[in-house]
Amino acid sequence: SPATAPPPAPSAAPPMRLETGLQTSPITPPPAKPSVIKETRAPSAAEQAEAAWEQARRAQEQGRTVDMLRLLEQALQLDPAHGRARQSLALTYLQQGQAGSAEPVLREGMQLHPNDIWYPRSLAQLRLQQGDTTQAVNLLKGALAKLSAPAGDWALLAGAQAKLQRHDEAAAAYREALRRDPTQGAWWVGLAVVLEHRGERADAQAAYTQALQTRLSPPLRDFATQKTQELR
Repeated sequence: SPATAPPPAPSAAPPMRLETGLQTSPITPPPAKPSVIKETRAPSAAEQAEAAWEQARRAQEQGRTVDMLRLLEQALQLDPAHGRARQSLALTYLQQGQAGSAEPVLREGMQLHPNDIWYPRSLAQLRLQQGDTTQAVNLLKGALAKLSAPAGDWALLAGAQAKLQRHDEAAAAYREALRRDPTQGAWWVGLAVVLEHRGERADAQAAYTQALQTRLSPPLRDFATQKTQELR
């Protein structure tokens, strides 16, 4: 029998399509970021003063005193409340013997920094060097009445009051200084001398004895030893 022809090959199936129901849109690049424009800011007066202070410090390290003074004065013109520049300027004037230049710097510092004991103390020390003990006492008393101060400031006041023969006030100031720091032998000697002037020999002897329990310079130790024997 005649050969039968093979069945025709099935036609290729059409490709499958996934219907997602979504409409595609052309991809667009993201918008470019706006460029950042940096605005430069001029340094403030306080920042300029700090920079001048740093330059003055470097000038001091290099021994350029004239430049240091110029920069410190410039710092205070820019920012009068810059404490480190003011104290450095006052100290430099004092070290150079320019008391007339140092005093207004200190007095303005007392106004700008009323809670800083450094300014009245420094001005009082200047007054003591000038022989104006009364003004020094007034400055210290006014400051110590309202400000917290280290023991040394009380001892400074005590010594100034002793020079004015104000023995009661000097004894009180020495005791306050020693209450804060009882290791200072020179203050015990100062207290003993004041107590002697008040006629309190037993208390004076006790103060001299206490002084001998601390570190003293050889002259002060000899003095305290002699007074202890005299008052015994």
